[in-house]
Amino acid sequence: MNNFNLDDDFALSGKIGLIVSDFFFSHERKRLVEYIIKTLKHELFYFAVAGIHTKITLIETECGQNIVIGGSANLRSSLNIEQITIDNNKLLYDFHKEWMSIILNKYHVNHTMLRREKLWQQVAEKAAALD
Repeated sequence: MNNFNLDDDFALSGKIGLIVSDFFFSHERKRLVEYIIKTLKHELFYFAVAGIHTKITLIETECGQNIVIGGSANLRSSLNIEQITIDNNKLLYDFHKEWMSIILNKYHVNHTMLRREKLWQQVAEKAAALD
């Protein structure tokens, strides 16, 4: 676990990363995306677009907690009841941070999209390394 290169920009602490789906990006490009980039524009903010639909937030607290907040992934089409889970789990935090860091380092700012097959391959490789 925690195999990401600490020399990669996003892997360093103190950074804020936001990955949005290509669906969100294509529908909100002129409104919310422009607002997000304009409002949060800073060298500590990484914005990326990927062909993925997840809702995961990672928070590393000053007191050493590794909080992972995850939610329903596709409410409109699957008619789910909204749900979230909150975990304080270092292994889960590191797992998500690793694949998110890859996307944020490779696809930030230029809005290049990581499509489903390539994205899933990245996640599957990290999961296989856990076995």
